[in-house]
Amino acid sequence: NALLAHLQAEATIAVLGARPLIEAVQRVLPVLFAEAVGHATVREAQAVELDWEGRRAVARVPDEGVAPFPLRWPLPAKSAHTEHPEDLRRYAVHEAGHVVCGELLAGRKALQVCARTSQERTGGFVLWDRDTSPVITRQRAIGRLAALLGGWAAERVVFGADAVSTGCQGDLQMASNMALDLVKETGLGNDRLFHAEHPESPGPGFRTRLADVEAQAVAWLTEAESLALRTLEAERALVDALVAKLQQHGSLGPDAIAAVFLAVRGGEVRPELQLA
Repeated sequence: NALLAHLQAEATIAVLGARPLIEAVQRVLPVLFAEAVGHATVREAQAVELDWEGRRAVARVPDEGVAPFPLRWPLPAKSAHTEHPEDLRRYAVHEAGHVVCGELLAGRKALQVCARTSQERTGGFVLWDRDTSPVITRQRAIGRLAALLGGWAAERVVFGADAVSTGCQGDLQMASNMALDLVKETGLGNDRLFHAEHPESPGPGFRTRLADVEAQAVAWLTEAESLALRTLEAERALVDALVAKLQQHGSLGPDAIAAVFLAVRGGEVRPELQLA
């Protein structure tokens, strides 16, 4: 129970459901027991108990006079880094953009949005519910791409074109990869060809149409970018409300997110998507 409580309290990335936590406990406990029973203090003992003191696992022998001894499985020390208030606001703006575009343009449901973590390289994140429709059409592709660009678009709308941060790098990479894959490999582009990954690729596929493929992917990304910007400009009140809540609480669950949407919009109306 102590180990489970610590895993829940110390996790910097939310865990959905009990199974991942149970699996983590099942991996850790055998290691702790193996070290405890191999200790000289417990060789003659009839029982040994595992517990937690401070940030370290300990073993206790119920025999009188035997002091508890630490096990070599300490929790990692909490990060002592502090964030500048403006950085925390930027994280909130970025993640709010993902939530708004994901919910309104891609039909996704956010289970959690977090804009404050204890990891220096993770400013925030959004956890989405299971996608109820894995089928992607050309119409849906633009909305999905816009959702990936939502954080970038929110930073641009709120802070200006010259103040978008490098924290958008991963989002831009995912959006670019998705657009290229859809055009090259799924037949959603302007032709029905399966394109080779690159001219040196050992696999089969057409190799002389890559310029056309990239032009089509660029057109989709341009439309997705425009859609994300238009949506966030129109939904600025919703973005600001989510940012305020994230700055206040750091993390919002599904009920809190839904409450913000309901308070600002009164319902969900998805904008009409336009394909390039």
